[in-house]
Amino acid sequence: MKTNIIIFVIILIHKFYCIQLFGVQQDIDESDQEDLVIQRRNSVNPVILVPGLGGSRLDFKSKSSSSSKYDTLWLALWDSAFHTSWIKNVSVIFNSSSNQFQSQPDLDVRPVDFGGVDGISIIAPALPIPSESGYYDKLVSSLKKAGYTVGQNLFGIPFDFRIMNPQQLVKSGVYEQVKRIVEKAYIMNGNKRVHFIGHSEGCSFVHNLLIDYINDTSWNDKYISSLNLVSPVFGGAVTALAFATGPKKWVVPWLSGDKTYEMVKNFAATVEIVTEKNMNKEEATSTIYQVSVKNLTWLFDSTGRQDQSTTLKYMQTYVNKPPKAPGIKVNLHYGFDSQSEQNELNNKDLDYWWMTEGKEINGEGDGTVNLQSLKEMEVGVKIGSYLD
Repeated sequence: MKTNIIIFVIILIHKFYCIQLFGVQQDIDESDQEDLVIQRRNSVNPVILVPGLGGSRLDFKSKSSSSSKYDTLWLALWDSAFHTSWIKNVSVIFNSSSNQFQSQPDLDVRPVDFGGVDGISIIAPALPIPSESGYYDKLVSSLKKAGYTVGQNLFGIPFDFRIMNPQQLVKSGVYEQVKRIVEKAYIMNGNKRVHFIGHSEGCSFVHNLLIDYINDTSWNDKYISSLNLVSPVFGGAVTALAFATGPKKWVVPWLSGDKTYEMVKNFAATVEIVTEKNMNKEEATSTIYQVSVKNLTWLFDSTGRQDQSTTLKYMQTYVNKPPKAPGIKVNLHYGFDSQSEQNELNNKDLDYWWMTEGKEINGEGDGTVNLQSLKEMEVGVKIGSYLD
C-alpha cells in the first residue's frame, strides 16, 4: 500500500513537471485521442523531429571507468532525489578561454539514440510508468500509424541542451551530422524533401542550422519541404531570464530554488533563450530593479557573478539577433489561454535580493512562454523579417 502511494505521488509530480518542462497542458481527453482516426499513407515525405530545452535524454559515464556502460543523467529523477552528486553532474562549466560550454571534466555525456526517436520520446525511463514522462511519444506513435518507419523516413535529433549553443553545434559537428541525415533521408525516400518539426528551443536549433550553418537557398530548395515551428522562443522566455538571475524551482520539485539555480545557471540553452531585446517595446523585467536582457551583464557584474557575465557577453550576439527568413515554407503553431510568466518581482528591501526567489507575474501564453514571444513570428510576417 505504501509503495503504491509513493508511485501515485511520483506520477502526480511528474505530470506537473511535464507541464513546466514542455509547456503542454494535458487537457485533451484520452478518449478523444483514442478515437482519432489516422489513415495509413502509401507515400510520405521524411520527417525530422527536434526537441526543446530538456527534451533530450542524456546518458553519462565516468571517463575513468573501464566499463562501457552508460547510465541515465537526464532525466534521472531517482538520482536527483537520492544522490547529492547529481546536481554537479548535470551542471556545466563555461570555459572563457575556449568560449565553450563543457560538462564536468571527469564525465562523458552523450544524447540517447541520435538519429532515432528513443531519446526524445520518453525522458525519464526509470519511472514506474515511463509514459508519464512522454514527450514526442504520442506524435511518434501517430506517425508510425500513418506509415512512417524510424530510420527510414522518421528521424530524431536529441542533443545536449546544456552545452550546445549555435557555435558549439557547429564546432562539435552536430550540425554537419544533421545535414547528412537530411541528405540521406532525401535519397532513401526517392528524392522526397524533408519536413522539420521543432519545438521550443528546437525551433532555434533548426533556424540556426538553415540560416547560419548551411546558408544556401539552393540546398534548402532541394532538400527541405517545410519548417514546422511549435511554440518557438525567438522572442525568448521570461522564465529563462529568471533562472539565469537567481533561485527558482524548476522540473525537480524536491530541489530548492538555490540548488536548481546552481544546476541550470550556465546551461547554454538558459542563456540562449533569455528574453530577447527585439521582442518588447516595453521592458520585460525579472526584478523590481527593471532588470532585463538589456542590462543583465550589469546585474551579474554588480553582484559578483563575473562568470555569468562573461557567458552572457559571449552569447549576446545570438541573443540579440532577429530571426532571418529561411526562404522555405514555414508553419507556425503555438498554444494560448494558459498562465505563463510575464515577469518576476523581487523584494528590494533585502540586502541580497537577487538570492531570493521572486514572485511570478503571469499572463497569457502556452504555459511556459508568454504570448508576445510566441507571436513574434507573426510580427515577422507583417514586417517581412522572417516569413516570406
